[in-house]
Amino acid sequence: MQGRGKLTTRLFAALALCAAGFACGCAQQRGDFPAILESPAPRSDTPLSPDQVKQTTENLLSERDRLCAEARTNSSNNAPGSAPPSCGVTSVSATGSVQAAGTGGKP
Repeated sequence: MQGRGKLTTRLFAALALCAAGFACGCAQQRGDFPAILESPAPRSDTPLSPDQVKQTTENLLSERDRLCAEARTNSSNNAPGSAPPSCGVTSVSATGSVQAAGTGGKP
């Protein structure tokens, strides 16, 4: 029985060394994420101006409206008697924020 105890001890020691080596190898890989205290690189592009944001928002809203109208047309042609699809948006405020369908304002 003495030999079996030494074999078990050696097996556990070998497994522990393999696990430690595997953990160290994984910890040294840098990957796609920066280190915790590393500062990000400066941006190469500039943010959009308020006019560009407004124009982009208007373009997105018009494209959404066009796609919703197209979906309603296709839905009514393909499945008679079915309800037209809901686009999920009822209004857009002057600030550009979107209010989802079915949600009320603040009390």
